Formats: sequence, C-alpha cells, structure tokens
Amino acid sequence: MWSSLSNKYRCYLLWGATLLMSIIIYVTLISSVFEQLEKRDVMASQLSAIQNASTHIKQLEQEIEKADKLLGNSSANFSSFQQELLSIVSQHCKSNKLILRDFPEPKIENKEGFLIETNIFEVSGKFKNLVQLVYLFEQQQKIGKVASVAFQKKKDVVNRSEYLSALVYIQNIRKND
Repeated sequence: MWSSLSNKYRCYLLWGATLLMSIIIYVTLISSVFEQLEKRDVMASQLSAIQNASTHIKQLEQEIEKADKLLGNSSANFSSFQQELLSIVSQHCKSNKLILRDFPEPKIENKEGFLIETNIFEVSGKFKNLVQLVYLFEQQQKIGKVASVAFQKKKDVVNRSEYLSALVYIQNIRKND
C-alpha cells in the first residue's frame, strides 16, 4: 500500500502523523507538566503559610492575653499588677521629670462575683507630662481602666511653692475564683 502512494501524498501522511503524534505528546506529557507546576505553586503557598503559622499563633496568643487583661480574665494576681503599674509609672516619671508623690496600697472590692482592684497614685509635674502619663495608660499600655483623673493645684508648705498634681485612679477587674 505504501508503494502505491505518490510522494506528495506520502509527505502529507507523514506531516499528518507527525501532527497527530505532537498532539498526543502534548496532551499526555506537557499538559501534565503544567498541572504539576500549578500543584507546585499551591504547595509553595501552603508551605509559606505553614512557616508563618508559628508567628501568627504567637500574635493571636498576645491578642488573647491583651483581651483577657481588658476583660479581667488575667491569670496574674493583683500584686503583680501593682508591681507592673508601679514600674510603668516610675519609668515614665523618670523620663518626663515627674514626681511620684503617693502610691498607696490598692483597694480591693468584691462585687457580683468580680474582684475590682483600684490603684490610686499621685503624680506632680507639668500639665503636658501629666496628660502624657494618662494617655499612656488609656491608649498605649492598657493594663487597666483609667477610672478617674483629678488635677489639683496644691501648695507645698515646706518650700512655700505651688505645684500641679494629678490623682489617677486605675482599675483592674477579674473574676472571683
């Protein structure tokens, strides 16, 4: 049969067979390569997500801890809260030329299954620095709720001078165990 065909017809048949073989090769081999490349890209994105998972978990744990502090579910006891508060206040006083005049023991009250700790401290100095301290507790630190702030102009009888003081009330609430 092959010998009875003309050369031109044989050439067309060879070209057709070559085209058919190319399509078959493309369908079987090359399309599977593209599928593998897509799978590799998906796996690479999953791997990067897995590698970032530990940092994402740490961020979520920190957010939970902050929310627990704000909601009063903190596992820390009140004395550590007072120590942390004193540390922040004294550090801010040093850096902003404020004077910590009074830091009495906190008042703890039990209401409806919750313990409410009220820390009161008195700080004196320039108004701007006092407001920065209040802002630090309200917006940046958020270790407790700023319940009240009272600014007063007082007289120092020893030095016969006047100074501005701020009486700051910070509350921390947690469930009664």
